[in-house]
Amino acid sequence: MTRILRMVAAALALAALLTAGGAHATATFVINNGDGAGEGFNDPTPWTPTGGNPATTLGQARLNAFQYAADLWGQLVSSNVVIKVDAAMDVLTCTPSSAVLGQAGTQTVHRNFGGAPLTGTYYPQALANALAGVDLSNTINDIGAVFNSALNGDVGCLGGLGWYYGFDGNPPGGDIDFVTVVMHELGHGLGFQTFMDLSTGQKFNGFNDMYLVHMEDPTISPSNLALMADAQRAAACIDDPDLRWGDGDVTYMAGQVPLTGGLNAGYVRLHAPNPLVPGSSVAHWSTAVTPNEVMEPVLTGPRHDPGLAVFLMKDIGWPMDASVAAVWSGVSATVAGDGVVLAWNWQGTEPIVGFRVYRANDAKGLDEELTTDGLLAPAARQYVDLAPPAGAALQYTVAAVRTDGGEVRSPAVSVTMAVAGLALAQNRPNPFNPSTSVDFTLDRSTAVNLRVYDAAGRLVRTLVSEVRPAGRHTATWDGRDDAGRRVASGAYVCRLEAGLSVRAVRMTMLK
Repeated sequence: MTRILRMVAAALALAALLTAGGAHATATFVINNGDGAGEGFNDPTPWTPTGGNPATTLGQARLNAFQYAADLWGQLVSSNVVIKVDAAMDVLTCTPSSAVLGQAGTQTVHRNFGGAPLTGTYYPQALANALAGVDLSNTINDIGAVFNSALNGDVGCLGGLGWYYGFDGNPPGGDIDFVTVVMHELGHGLGFQTFMDLSTGQKFNGFNDMYLVHMEDPTISPSNLALMADAQRAAACIDDPDLRWGDGDVTYMAGQVPLTGGLNAGYVRLHAPNPLVPGSSVAHWSTAVTPNEVMEPVLTGPRHDPGLAVFLMKDIGWPMDASVAAVWSGVSATVAGDGVVLAWNWQGTEPIVGFRVYRANDAKGLDEELTTDGLLAPAARQYVDLAPPAGAALQYTVAAVRTDGGEVRSPAVSVTMAVAGLALAQNRPNPFNPSTSVDFTLDRSTAVNLRVYDAAGRLVRTLVSEVRPAGRHTATWDGRDDAGRRVASGAYVCRLEAGLSVRAVRMTMLK
């Protein structure tokens, strides 16, 4: 049975308040834990660190994943006012085949404040604060968000699926990636929602909102929803496939990605099924949008890139970190065998001379440049890391290098490598002369002996005899014995002893 997983944008306590200011910098999110002792984000159940999330209790794992998702948005939108989020985990609707995963929205709206780009127009609280440069409602937090605590393995809820709290977007067995859902819901709270009554078309308190002014339906006159009569707006909200996002960065970027589905005459379609679906209609991209987007009304898989939603935020007025939001999309890291495939889209208009790729290992906490042999070409959109450390939680960043040598870095993307089993690879090259390399992989830190024997079983050379950490290692044999003498042509055996395990490969020396 197809599982329909609805992510609902809840219009929580809307209030109209006024004041003044300006905005800059990247955004800091602070999470206000609304759960009681022993539940939700305070659940003391032991939890094993997974997918880069270092928590040891279930509640802390949830909070860590929430903060991780919020920080991804924080790299993209800009505000000198802290964005405060009320968060809780409660039992929401869940059946064996469908569920409300979460619901979120702004907790106040504001108009006619100092710094507002449009007068007589409502802005969600976090955006209004960013534009004003001050907290316009310091007694009410910006965003309210609730997530479904019923996803706990009970077969009555999505057949027994649960939440996955890792940072790497790699949930096992069809479980639901919590980071993706939090990113989706925070998108609503930041402004991916309208405040009009969808069933009647009435504007909230009779005023436009910044989402509403960007919607249009070319089959209705006038086409812009802000200019329509109430009945026309209500009709547009159920007019699929003609309800769409108007001109702006979203429309430009749709052609750059490019989208191959979900367009109406080049404009990105909004979700407008008939009949209306409260909490789902209008405040999402159409389910026809291809490739899939985080802000669709159904969960399409783990995605830690807001995609076109970043450009919608720019359209509604969010100050953006231009070095990230305006030029990067579709940045992803995918484990493929023993390696990682890094992919990206670059939409910058300034000249660049190429790309660098950086990798950070959580165990080391430092950026390591992988492209030390030279920049990737300006047209490059992929890089393969052939030798990531086994068992490590990794973060990758792509940097576009400007003509002046400066860098424009992408948002970081994360993967967690599996712990590899014990293995000894065939030496390279084979046959060889005068030297060859031997790769071996350890599944744990252990004492290692790597030795070369002749065909009669006599020890020729000890290549490694020490404790080595888990991961991939390489040793080189220069064709000499332990006394430094050149060995004769013929067959040799390379033997790996790691703990109680033994592996061996045959090698051939030619002269």
